[in-house]
Amino acid sequence: MALSSEYVPAIKGLRLRPFRGPEDYEPFGMIVAKSFDADHVEWTVTADDYRLRDEDPINQDPFRDRIVAEVDGEIVGFSEVSWDQVTDGPRVYRHLAHVVPEWRGAGVRKALLKWDELRIREVAGGHPADVKKLFESWANDEENDWKSLLISEGYTPAHHVLEMVRKDLDDLPSLPLPEGVEVRPVRPSDVHAVWDMNKEAMRDHRNYSEEAFDEQHFESLLRMPVYDPNLWAVAWHKDKPVGAVWNYINEDENRQYGRKWGHTENIAVLRDWRRRGIASALVARSLAILKDCGMTAATLDVDAQNPSGALQVYRRLGYEVVKSFTFYQKPVP
Repeated sequence: MALSSEYVPAIKGLRLRPFRGPEDYEPFGMIVAKSFDADHVEWTVTADDYRLRDEDPINQDPFRDRIVAEVDGEIVGFSEVSWDQVTDGPRVYRHLAHVVPEWRGAGVRKALLKWDELRIREVAGGHPADVKKLFESWANDEENDWKSLLISEGYTPAHHVLEMVRKDLDDLPSLPLPEGVEVRPVRPSDVHAVWDMNKEAMRDHRNYSEEAFDEQHFESLLRMPVYDPNLWAVAWHKDKPVGAVWNYINEDENRQYGRKWGHTENIAVLRDWRRRGIASALVARSLAILKDCGMTAATLDVDAQNPSGALQVYRRLGYEVVKSFTFYQKPVP
């Protein structure tokens, strides 16, 4: 799929080419690191992450849904698109373009964005016509190149996510669980039950997608390098999970940023069990788990408009907002 020449900057040696497969993974990891650093994003995506994702790609054809920018044969950026169907909502077509700092300002990133939109329109044309369709991307709220480009291209804020950090793991609270509820180690045979509980608990959250909890996504979870249910904190009532925190440690990320942080993510409690202190008790236990693993701080992401009042819970547990991100959207023509 060729991009109109009006969007391709006149840079000597510049070429937009398709993804070639495994030979591109290592450059991708380096490009993402440089691009995120310039955009003030502390998130690690490695070559191995791309390899694993491409073993069983979800809502993406890597060879058709990625484009690579190179100058004189050296990769300077790339972008990719994917999509997801929000249950009882729009079909969202996500994209993100990474470009190294030294090639920004020359129009390379805009060209990648235009290619993304062209590819999304092609893909969307083969999807049901009676569903609302949206372009979507995200950016750090600090001033940065990608945020400015999205706004200039007509994207508008849709929702916000906050990154929160508990900057030390000292003086951890010990909080009780309701009577009849206990925390116990997660056995391999328990994992799917915890997955199903999380699916049910997330139904009233923004942009819930039934697709995101199908068996392909479950198998993808099992392959993730950070997957370790031994770190999870799960609350059980008899033989039924009623709440959970999927803790993990990203060693690649900690090496890149020279720190020892753990993640307390996918915090979920079934509706009938909310307002009983289960989430607080599980997060408190999660912090202790991470401390026992040698971590010195913990982080999580939360929807700024979370319907269950999670933001206040995390603040009471010592987390502070350190960054904010905005998801931008505009209609697919």
